[in-house]
Amino acid sequence: MDIRRILLLGGVGFLTAFGAHMIAAGLPDFGRTHGLGYAGMGFLLAAYNLAEMGIKPLAGRLSDVLGPRPVMLWGTTVFTFTSLLFFVLPARFLLGIRLSQGLGAGALSVSSLAILVVSSPRHLGAALGLYQALKGTGYVIAPLIGGFFTRHGGFPAVFLLAGAAGMVLFVCQLIFASCLDAPSFAGGGKPATRGRGERLWPWYLANFTDTALLGILLGFLPVRADELGYLPPAIGLLLGATSLGFLLVQPLAGALADRFGRRAAVLWGLVLGSLGTGALGFLRGAGLAAMGMIGGLGLGVAWT
Repeated sequence: MDIRRILLLGGVGFLTAFGAHMIAAGLPDFGRTHGLGYAGMGFLLAAYNLAEMGIKPLAGRLSDVLGPRPVMLWGTTVFTFTSLLFFVLPARFLLGIRLSQGLGAGALSVSSLAILVVSSPRHLGAALGLYQALKGTGYVIAPLIGGFFTRHGGFPAVFLLAGAAGMVLFVCQLIFASCLDAPSFAGGGKPATRGRGERLWPWYLANFTDTALLGILLGFLPVRADELGYLPPAIGLLLGATSLGFLLVQPLAGALADRFGRRAAVLWGLVLGSLGTGALGFLRGAGLAAMGMIGGLGLGVAWT
């Protein structure tokens, strides 16, 4: 297993996760300043993920035809350029910036996983574990850093930081290009699950539910905290603690699933995640923080 490749691909995953949640802590202040309601703020958060979701099938096809490395370089360029643009453009362009960031992130996500899978056939589990840990760090750090930069440099400063990170990652991809050369995976054997799609629908539904709850938890916890009078750094700390629980529980979740069964782990993870997320609207202070972490823990178990 090539550690340099894992670190580089993990950095790609980190950038996509960071981009998704970097505006969360400062979004309530931005919304107040520009007259946005909760629906408008929610759409700004969702735009990134919607664009990422929409581009992934095309990015996957292009990775098959052109190879994943060109797709990764393209995605990094789009993410970096559009992030830097917001530092000089008026605030009314934020929606377009978020959509463009999501397009770049979708290409990065697909291409990095494609390289990881085809280049680590004998140690795929270990490789995926390291990759997900590095990517998950982006969810943890993004609210903290986003809140700090918003507090001390204004909302556009977060985009300047994202653009700078993209530039560093682009240079690293050029310097360590040999780490990203992967064997062709086109024309391989049939998937092991071919013809058994009906068995996968419960897992698709569970993953869909888990992802939806995670989006609510990380996307609207800052709105709830803002209602209670929290400042952006405190909101970032609260989101970071919630994301940290989601991240750290995942290695343990795998062991629990082996011991008690995958269905039981998914079921109880979704139950805890639902309870933790639903209780956020009724609590404050230490109770708000505790239920945020419980929600993150449950969703991390179900996710794994």
